[in-house]
Amino acid sequence: MKLRGEFESLKQRISVLEQENRSLEEQLDRYSAGEYSERDIVSSGYVTSGGKIISFQDNETGGSSPGQSSEPASRFEIDLGHLRIIWILFSLIIAFYYFKKRSSGVDEYHG
Repeated sequence: MKLRGEFESLKQRISVLEQENRSLEEQLDRYSAGEYSERDIVSSGYVTSGGKIISFQDNETGGSSPGQSSEPASRFEIDLGHLRIIWILFSLIIAFYYFKKRSSGVDEYHG
């Protein structure tokens, strides 16, 4: 019973994959013939006449737009790797303080 269910599931999956393969082959044939859909053209970066280009400044590259000055930002930034190191050190200090207090508290009671 279980094998029959798995067999039917695999059979259905093969059918779906064959259909997807046919669809991809048709798309490849259209591309080979030079037929591209409008969606493909737009997603590849082509801008039609009368189209508008919107550009966003990327903070990672440090580049600046023509209308902006190249002065560095005034806010404080820290790398994530450094922040992790600081967090680990802070956690170790807290753990050390906790265990030191706990051990000194035990010595007072058992004294």
